[in-house]
This record gives sequence, structure tokens and C-alpha cells, in this order.
Amino acid sequence: VLDILRAIPVFVFSYTCHQNIISITNELVRPTPRRVLTATVIAISLALGLYLLVGIGGYSTYGDWVSSDILKSYPEHATLPVIGRVAIAFVVTTCYPMQIHPGRNSLMSLAAKFGPPGCVAALGGERGTPLLLVATSLLVAGSIGVALAVSSLGVMLTIIGSICSTSVSFIVPGGCYVAL
Repeated sequence: VLDILRAIPVFVFSYTCHQNIISITNELVRPTPRRVLTATVIAISLALGLYLLVGIGGYSTYGDWVSSDILKSYPEHATLPVIGRVAIAFVVTTCYPMQIHPGRNSLMSLAAKFGPPGCVAALGGERGTPLLLVATSLLVAGSIGVALAVSSLGVMLTIIGSICSTSVSFIVPGGCYVAL
């Protein structure tokens, strides 16, 4: 039971990346419901296939003794784990901007709404480049600070999954529905 309770926040956290659908929809040439659905199905299918491949590969190699970080189970200098580490570095490098983008937009909207009017105006208004640079710098500095302060990302995913993700995934949409 304790293992299940520890795993639930990680699963809840995995569902909170849906905030990117708004940005992705805005980037589509003709964002019809059918095209958005097609892009979503393709992305989820590719991710599912890759996760199944890696999960089944690790479990079939090591059984119940596979490490939660599957790359730690394999020899450090073997070819496939090195390719896996490079792929993870690529994913982290390319996914970080996709996660920062909606966060930055939200931070800028909050600053425009609740920040001192003179300060926001001095930074070029709600969509001004100086405010964009300040918001981006704050988020990057916060990310670096967390990365330097935390030794295990699993602990952070558990905290975020149990506290923030639950409200973002379940409470906020319900509240918005009631408000509308």
C-alpha cells in the first residue's frame, strides 16, 4: 500500500503536461478539432510505444531487480545505454522550453494583473520584451536553484505530483467550470 501511495503522485504529475495543448494548438497551421486530435494521438502513441519498449526491455533483462532509473541497471559504457543517456539529454534540452513557455506566460499575466502598475509599465507592459526577459530569467534561476538544491528528482516529482499537480489537474478545471 505504501509503494502505491508513493507512486500515485508521479502518475498524477505525468498528466499535468496537458497545459501544452494550448500552445501546440496555436502553432498548428489550421487548428481544427480533427487536426488537434490527430497531433495528440500521434504524440501519445509515439510516447506510449517508446515507454513500452524501454519498460519491457528493462523488465525482460533484469526482472524485478530493474532499477527505477533503468539506465543505472545497464553497464555504464555499453552502447545502448550511452545512446539512451544522449536521448535523455536531448529530451530534457528540448522539453524545458516547452514547459517554461506556458509558465512564463502565466507569470507575465500575474505580474500585469497584480504587480505594481508603474513597474509593469516600465518593463514594457504585459507583453513587453523587458518583462518577458525578467519572467524568463526568474523561471530559469528558479529551475537552476531547485536543480542545485535537490539531489533526487524523484523527491521533487513526488512533492509536485502530490501538491501542485492534483490541484492543476482536478481542482482548477472544476473551479473554472463552476465559475463559467
